[in-house]
Amino acid sequence: WLLSSDEIKLDHDDEYGYADDVIMRFKGVPFLYTPYMEFPTSDRRRTGILFPEFGTSSSRGIELGVPWYWNIAPNQDALLTPVFMEKRGFNLDGHYRYLTGSTEGQLKGSYLPDDKTNGEDRYQVRYQQHTDLSANLLLDIDYQDISDGDYFNDFANSLGITSQTHLDSSAKLKYALSNWQFNALIQDIQTIDETTPLSNRPYERVPQLTVRGDERIADSDFRFGFYSEFVDFTHESKTRLTGNRLTIRPEVSLPMSGVAWFLEPALRYSHTTYDVGFEEESIAIEKPEDISVPIASIDTGLFFDRYLA
Repeated sequence: WLLSSDEIKLDHDDEYGYADDVIMRFKGVPFLYTPYMEFPTSDRRRTGILFPEFGTSSSRGIELGVPWYWNIAPNQDALLTPVFMEKRGFNLDGHYRYLTGSTEGQLKGSYLPDDKTNGEDRYQVRYQQHTDLSANLLLDIDYQDISDGDYFNDFANSLGITSQTHLDSSAKLKYALSNWQFNALIQDIQTIDETTPLSNRPYERVPQLTVRGDERIADSDFRFGFYSEFVDFTHESKTRLTGNRLTIRPEVSLPMSGVAWFLEPALRYSHTTYDVGFEEESIAIEKPEDISVPIASIDTGLFFDRYLA
């Protein structure tokens, strides 16, 4: 493709160009004309209208969107796109991003008031954030929501999105030292298909706490390892079994290795205990027994590497 114009002005101080009577050609064939156009001459961001988006679909009819980019600050920007949909009405898409010394995040959303097809307000929202609270402490947040179970079928543009059955929202806290790591997770899972029976919907973890790591024993080659997990499972249905599970797994291992091999015998002891029940007191349950299992393992392998000059 080729852009041609009767007159082009370049402002090197402003890092921007201006053109009158612009014609766009593809393979020598003209197919677009505009009386005026502005364009950047560098990578510097600038507020303004982007190239319009056009499309058509069976569920939305003819679509026309005009994106507007907003350069809020060096560490913030946003993209707002009003979209006209022939069968649905006017929709507003938004995407906001920000970056600080410790945090990066983004907020995406879409809102359609009074859908002409079903008369309801339709929306989608997703917020993602990653924060370095300190050198060893990290926080990740991922929240998403939609107005109804048919939203992706009506508005998504890819099979991967329309085939989603659940929306996973979570908050994760991670604390890491040289050989040890602590994780805390709170997870909520929204079932998109509202006709799914409550008993068939997934469990949620509020919270899940894990500790794992290993240390060298004194000045020997032996290593002491430890893994522990506590999970509190909840469910929308009062007829499903809920409660918490605690697993503790200490181990002692002896890692050995050479240039082309490794060998790691280990002894572990795994203990799991449950505290579960039903919210409906009328439902009787026999408490699951604790599980204690000694484990012996040998992990070994060979390396077949060849270094080429």
